[in-house]
Amino acid sequence: MLGGLLALSLTSTAVLSLCLMNSSRIILVPTLPADASLDANGHVDAEYLEDMSRDVAWLFLNKTPETSRYFERKAQRIMDPTSFEGVKVALEKESARAEATHTSQAFFPDDFFEDPSNLYSEVRGRLVIMQGTQVIDDQPKIYALHWSKTGTLVRLLSIAEIDPKDAKGEKVKPIQTSEGM
Repeated sequence: MLGGLLALSLTSTAVLSLCLMNSSRIILVPTLPADASLDANGHVDAEYLEDMSRDVAWLFLNKTPETSRYFERKAQRIMDPTSFEGVKVALEKESARAEATHTSQAFFPDDFFEDPSNLYSEVRGRLVIMQGTQVIDDQPKIYALHWSKTGTLVRLLSIAEIDPKDAKGEKVKPIQTSEGM
């Protein structure tokens, strides 16, 4: 009888162990191409800010009418909550206009500028706007991104197009050619 109880105990322990192993969760952390860290003053790395800027530019500036719901969900996750509600209204208007006109846009980043101490970055690239399959606009653009940091959480406060002469980063200013001189 004692052997039977011991066998029953071992069997139940094995079953519980299998249940526990199958219900546990492993957290995967995205891998950035460079180390990201906070310095002694709590500032983020320039590389991390560039990666965040690249992802935000891709999310905010590459849109089609069919992806508006996806865009809104993802924007809410990366934006500072104090800014999201104001941006949400503008996004809904822009999505309705894009659906009505069948307009899409694609952004091709060319260069980035990061100022981690001020939680600021800029991205330069080309914005192409299409209506159906016809390109209706193709222009160089520069966007400024402002960030907030709470603890180790970095979130987007705003993204806005800026005039090239207002760009803070020399490497994002439009390239001067000898033809333009």
